[in-house]
Amino acid sequence: MIPTFARCILFLLALSGFTSVAGAKIQLAGPFSDHMVLQRDKPIPVWGWAEPGELVTVTLNGTSATATADDSGKWLLNLPAMSAGVGYSMIVSSDQTETSIEVSDVVIGEVWLASGQSNMQWKLANTDPGELTREPNPMIRQYRGASADFRTPTEKSSGKWVVDEGDNRLDFSAVAYYFAQSLQEELDVPVGILLAAVGGTKVETWMDREVVESIPGIREESEEMWAEFEGYPALRKSQQNALAEWRMTYGREDPDEGDSVETLQPSPDAEWLDFNISNKTLPETDYSGYGVVWMRNTFEVTADAIDSSRFYFRFFDEYSFPDIFINGKLIQETTPEKHPGQGKAFSVFVSKDILKVGTNEILLRVDSPTIVMEFIRPLRIDHTEMDRDWQVQVEVDYGAPSEAAQASLPESLATRESFGNLPSVHYNRQIYPKKDYAIRGFIWYQGESNTWDPSTTRYAKLFPAMIESWRELWGDSELPFYFCQLANYSRKSASLEEDSWASLRSVQTDTLRLPHTGQAILIDTGEVTIHPFQKKSAGERLARLALARTYGKDIVDSGPVLRSWQVESSGVVRLSFDSLADGLYAAAVPEFYYRDRKNGTTTALVRNSPDSELEGFALQDEEGNWHWAEAEIDGENVLVWAESVEQPIAVRYNWQRNPSGNLFNSEDLPAGPFQVELN
Repeated sequence: MIPTFARCILFLLALSGFTSVAGAKIQLAGPFSDHMVLQRDKPIPVWGWAEPGELVTVTLNGTSATATADDSGKWLLNLPAMSAGVGYSMIVSSDQTETSIEVSDVVIGEVWLASGQSNMQWKLANTDPGELTREPNPMIRQYRGASADFRTPTEKSSGKWVVDEGDNRLDFSAVAYYFAQSLQEELDVPVGILLAAVGGTKVETWMDREVVESIPGIREESEEMWAEFEGYPALRKSQQNALAEWRMTYGREDPDEGDSVETLQPSPDAEWLDFNISNKTLPETDYSGYGVVWMRNTFEVTADAIDSSRFYFRFFDEYSFPDIFINGKLIQETTPEKHPGQGKAFSVFVSKDILKVGTNEILLRVDSPTIVMEFIRPLRIDHTEMDRDWQVQVEVDYGAPSEAAQASLPESLATRESFGNLPSVHYNRQIYPKKDYAIRGFIWYQGESNTWDPSTTRYAKLFPAMIESWRELWGDSELPFYFCQLANYSRKSASLEEDSWASLRSVQTDTLRLPHTGQAILIDTGEVTIHPFQKKSAGERLARLALARTYGKDIVDSGPVLRSWQVESSGVVRLSFDSLADGLYAAAVPEFYYRDRKNGTTTALVRNSPDSELEGFALQDEEGNWHWAEAEIDGENVLVWAESVEQPIAVRYNWQRNPSGNLFNSEDLPAGPFQVELN
């Protein structure tokens, strides 16, 4: 029997994610595990931890190298560069233990780090189900791992490699998978993806904090965010205590405080009032709006939905405290300690064993002591709005607060910025731990979360700085960095006003000034939703860049790229392009641009230039006003004109959040958005 203390040590080692075996003191860094892909034709760094002074030997493919653990216990060695191959084992041993570590099913090929936010994180299971029926390909593999510490850059991490087989494929990043698939088919070697992507993240979260704070105007904000995060627990407790004291002082305590919530029920004798959420507040009654009310409604659930859906209930209110029951079962008791914070929604997951096929009942007990209960958005369950047919019963009316109560009301508790959006946290957890792993380059899909900065001047500084800092971290200034330009998104509009999405795309294009970069244009792949269903184009267009620019393949890797322009005497603008392949063409403009997958409705596409061969072009007049323009292809050029603009001073193409431009080259690759001054 293993002693309790030893069991604790083994448990902690298991949590740390190091590859180890019983009796061995050697530990391998997270990425070195069964099924790993190592980079071909480059020296192969291998590292881990041991006792200080311990001599470690690593053997792979008949070649060995040694290293001595330093005072901190870290050791790092380099195996020589090797050609692509499969079926290897890596053996790690030391001079202080008889037991060695064996890492099995090791392959050598191409390794790329794939990073960004949700569109890079998006799983293959959530895209085209047809792709999931393809034969497994053990030459495509993905590693996902991170450290537990997000506050500082950390080398120690946990994770595992998975092979493209069985259900494993479902968890692959869709964009990264299609990228790897294209490379593997063309190069005929194993391809490994180091995935480091988290939904909703800004570029700042993927950068070294020192780099973020070296950029003028951003240091103070970063320091303030971190200070607010670290001080939040004490602030939250203080505000909760202040609210409890205020309620007691002004007689606004919940009358059932201290009772078991499970036993609470609405009065069988009190009147129920009809209520629609769209009315924002309760019906016109003597009720003040401050107090405790019960709300009830029903919703239908099919057998198929129970099997296939993940049910959750969302409650939107600024600062009320709802207790939520479904079919008589309490699923959420909300106290000030559990409130998500001002302006945030409760997202409560509903266990399927609580639901039943047919009619289900939802019952809410909502306590509103400080403000009138007002729903800022519709309530939802399983993506369905529950706006109508509610009934409401008043349990207690506190009355409107007195002037004295209003004057001393504690500030509503704001929501703490989650650690996931603090500068550097994902760099610390997911990038830094991989810094010594040999890779060929990076692919990136991010930017949506930075469009909230209307000027996009921050991104223009941050994004290039991130690219350069990653290259510095890996010690190679020439590592390729290929990224996705933001896809088209949201409802289409005829407006030519400035748009932050168009501006950010322009910033992304400007980043191409850095050497060894490339941009995959996705302006034709997006949808109304921020997560386009079509991920294959993104992965394959990134692969075109890598195959052409990194691996030297003779393929077209880009749509038409604006090269030059001139204004002719008639006021017509002649645009010349590179990357034509076998020529330019105008893609067919669809009759409809959006089909709602839930209800089957379609939205007609209104052409901004109905007499034009090409869509998406606009000209600016001498007063600075923009006008939609006509355009046509003239050989290898595009001619643009507008009757209302005699002397154009600037031209735009696809300068909207969801534009309708249709200029492509013969490889079916779209031209990217652009804006240029003509003088």
